[in-house]
Amino acid sequence: MKRARQNEQRRLARRSKMRRLRTQLGKIRNAISEKNTEQVEQLLAPTLSLIDSSTHGSLIHRNKAARQKSRLMSQVNSLSGSTSSA
Repeated sequence: MKRARQNEQRRLARRSKMRRLRTQLGKIRNAISEKNTEQVEQLLAPTLSLIDSSTHGSLIHRNKAARQKSRLMSQVNSLSGSTSSA
């Protein structure tokens, strides 16, 4: 019985944290697709911080976090590179 209660609490906590991470990633991806550099600059630091903190609680694997950050940064850099050359 106790194990079932613990599992349920952990499941709900993990679900909440994953939803927060996915929402933040969705926001910054939308800003990138809309080429909204101001919004991207505001969202970048909290998003990277959230990705990093997600690895500490074993929410996502550290390699997945590194991959997400790398892909996100390449998208941000291509966005800033394309606007400055135009």
